[in-house]
Amino acid sequence: MKSHRLLSLLLAPSCLMLWSDAQEIEILGTGTESLIGGDLTDPEDDGDEFAGEEDPSWNWVSIDSTDEPGFQGGEFSYNVFDNTLGGGNAKWCCNSPSEDSPHQLTVEFDAPISLTHFTISSANDVPDRDPLAWQIQGSNDGENFEAIFVREEDEEVLWDERLQVVQITLDQPSPAYTFIRYEVTFALANHQLGELEYFGNPAGGDTDGDGLPDWFEELHELDVAANDAAEDPDSDGLTNLQEFEKNTKPKVADTDSDGLKDGVESGTGTWVTADDTGTNPLRDDTDDDNLKDGVETNTGTFVSATDTGTDPNKDDTDGDGFRDGKEVADGFNPTDKNSFPAEANIELLGTGTDSLLGSDLTDVDDDGDETVDIADENWPEEGGWDFVGLTASSKEHFSDPNVNPNPREGAFDVFDNSVGSLHNKWCCGGPPQQVTVEFADPVALTHFTITSGNDSPARDPLTFEIQGSNDGENFETIYQRDDDESIWDARNQVALITLPGQAASYRFIRYEVTSTAGGHQINEIEYFGGMGNPTPFQVTAIAFDKEKGETTLVWESRPNATYSIDYSANFEFDWIELTDGFPSEGDETTFVEEDIPPEERAERYYRVREE
Repeated sequence: MKSHRLLSLLLAPSCLMLWSDAQEIEILGTGTESLIGGDLTDPEDDGDEFAGEEDPSWNWVSIDSTDEPGFQGGEFSYNVFDNTLGGGNAKWCCNSPSEDSPHQLTVEFDAPISLTHFTISSANDVPDRDPLAWQIQGSNDGENFEAIFVREEDEEVLWDERLQVVQITLDQPSPAYTFIRYEVTFALANHQLGELEYFGNPAGGDTDGDGLPDWFEELHELDVAANDAAEDPDSDGLTNLQEFEKNTKPKVADTDSDGLKDGVESGTGTWVTADDTGTNPLRDDTDDDNLKDGVETNTGTFVSATDTGTDPNKDDTDGDGFRDGKEVADGFNPTDKNSFPAEANIELLGTGTDSLLGSDLTDVDDDGDETVDIADENWPEEGGWDFVGLTASSKEHFSDPNVNPNPREGAFDVFDNSVGSLHNKWCCGGPPQQVTVEFADPVALTHFTITSGNDSPARDPLTFEIQGSNDGENFETIYQRDDDESIWDARNQVALITLPGQAASYRFIRYEVTSTAGGHQINEIEYFGGMGNPTPFQVTAIAFDKEKGETTLVWESRPNATYSIDYSANFEFDWIELTDGFPSEGDETTFVEEDIPPEERAERYYRVREE
């Protein structure tokens, strides 16, 4: 997702392509006896782990892992193929994966395999180590992988017992791959896994030589014996061969049921015309703004909830900081940047690192190095960070997971672009607590995200502020929350808070918490807005119509601000209020004083005050 005012809501499309988004999940039981056995890695169930991974008893060409490669060892990764469930060296454990450093376990077969189902088993100890965000992936070159099955962090954990075997059956066979990979990016604590079993069929042939594998033609009821690659049975503008290449369904004109035919969804990310929408034919809401692609007509004019005029490739078409779907649901115009809620808006985006917006003001390129030596005077620049200073009331450090022993749960971890436990959060001293970022130039915030920690909700901040300062000593409130209930309803949950208008510009931005239900923890903070001073508040035009007795004032304004307008009839400036609470009209506001008494038209002074 990336961009709301946007330094970052429009994420680049993932390099992984999901083949099947439906599946059957079945719990088979617990323990070794619940394994199916005879899987693709060891059809005869005679693999000799003590002889090593190169022993011919294994049915792979090669096996590799980014974490603890090998059998036995200290709970090494290859143990997930040892046909045994249990503790110790019957499992893989116990290092922490992350989005930036995932655990990957890859098996290469001697011929392409079309995966139909697999089992994945929990290990023996604490459930917090179970994988939460993980995938089964396939590749034919060992470098470019496509997703076969995806499990997200915000979905329920598969297992409800230890050493439990779960079978996942795909709704259709996957494309054929020579490399099959398990990848995990998140677990609440150090990762563990009991066993993996892969099942499927060797890649079928192409009887009619039309470029469509027999399995694909059989699945979609095409003619295996005739060249029908150029036909378009669903009249969606794509040939059968193009449907195969795009992973769409050749007899369903709108594979993702978003109201657009597959043929117009070009997947480029850029709208060209209604016949080249740039949207993804496999996702009904390409930009994740809670509007289906088909209702986002990109005309620039909002008509209704079924003709929104918004761009289906941009989650915030008018750039006002509120996602298009939110504006439509709340009765605002998603194509008008001056139409949005008057109060700060809170939206829960999801859980885990994937739900962060990314590319915030502290690290625009998402390349900040948390292992940099902060004892060095120029450490922010050397580490690739986009701030010049960072201070906190406690634990002024990042946590480096590659160093052991090391300080953990530091205040600076709230800017490490990762959501999780231990090295990814700030914990656990009680309030008050503060962490302050200093930028080289003033920033004017429009929105920010704040993410809950991984454990006890009692540690969530209840009373906290985002504050700004230009001298690092005198701070003003930008956003304030004081509530008996937490913002979040889940752990590791990202909350997006959009301000009702752009804040004033400050060089120092501070998070300050003064109340929790016990202790304090927070996972991540992201700040978004404009760099540098915004247009100064000033009157830019004044005109007097003597005949009408009318004065027109025009000034540069901030969206959603309110103003008081005063006048004085003499140079002593004895101000008299004409009006207050006068609403901003956006970037520029006009006020007209009418019916000025004739005797007061010779001399008159005005001032405008932002409230």
